[in-house]
Amino acid sequence: MNGINLEITRHLQSRLTDRLITQIELDDPARVSIVKIGTLDGEPDPADGRITIKVHENDPDALGGTEWVDEIVFSECGGSVTWSRKFSVKARALLVDTMESLEEARSIASTLKSRIELALLSDLFTGVQSGNEYVSRGITSEDLEVEMLQGGGPPDSYDFQMKFRFDIWTTLTGVYDG
Repeated sequence: MNGINLEITRHLQSRLTDRLITQIELDDPARVSIVKIGTLDGEPDPADGRITIKVHENDPDALGGTEWVDEIVFSECGGSVTWSRKFSVKARALLVDTMESLEEARSIASTLKSRIELALLSDLFTGVQSGNEYVSRGITSEDLEVEMLQGGGPPDSYDFQMKFRFDIWTTLTGVYDG
């Protein structure tokens, strides 16, 4: 048994790989290079990985903060507990070596952002579980927070970074509440 958070991050990695790599034509400029759980740790090389996705439990930029932590949403008499678990997806479109104009770079970033949003919001998380804990509610639009920042600059070295933060509810059954 791996724990529900690991199962959810593995599911997100698989789902995003399918939607952003496998289902996208090889010559599509907004096609993702890699989807990885956690940091990239130098892989792939920026020349090979111009568009990358990282899946995180919680928000790696808010470590040590208390404003965005897992919490119990409700507990039922008889022993089930529902958690609101926090996750984030970080995307980067490092368009330095490919020489897009600002308009082309913005189009790529906008397409990527839209594809990630759709992939996250359309996922039902059916069957994602660990032991007696399972996903009871996937990502909802009111819980999805998205930010996109443009870095780099003219004439042709654009760098877009995005972060998607969201809650996923899990229910743990068979917990005695004494």
